Amino acid sequence: MIPRDIFLGVLYSNCNKTISVFRSEDTNFGYKIRFSISIRGADFFLKILQERLTYENIKSNLVISESKTRPRPILKITELFNLTKLLELINSHTYLNPETNPEFAKGSWIGFNEALLIMLDKKHYTDTGFNRILEIKKEVGL
Repeated sequence: MIPRDIFLGVLYSNCNKTISVFRSEDTNFGYKIRFSISIRGADFFLKILQERLTYENIKSNLVISESKTRPRPILKITELFNLTKLLELINSHTYLNPETNPEFAKGSWIGFNEALLIMLDKKHYTDTGFNRILEIKKEVGL
C-alpha cells in the first residue's frame, strides 16, 4: 500500500474535479447539481489508488473502459459522502490545506470545496447558493 503522503499528493495533483448543473423536472428547484472526481491513469496505478481509497473508507468506481472512443481506465468518486470524506482527508494534511498553506493551494480545490460545502448546507436550493456554485464553476473551470 502506498504511504498516505504520496497518496494525498497524487490525488491533489491528478484529480479532475467536475461540477455538473443540468435542468431536471424531478426537483422543485428545476436543476440538479452533481459533483464528481475522476482520475485517469494506467490500470495498475488506479487499482493501487482504489485500494488506498477503500482503506480510507472512501468508495470509488474503477471503470476499465471509459467509453468506446476512449478505451482507457478511469477511477471515479461520485457520492456526496465519499467526496466529503476525501476533501476532509486532503484538508487534514497541513501542507495541502488552503488555510494553513495558501501559497500551495490550487484554486480548483478551494472552489470545489466551497461548492461542496454549499451543497452540504442545502444552500444550493436558494438563489444565492445556486448562483455562487455557478460562479465557482465559471471562475475555476469546473
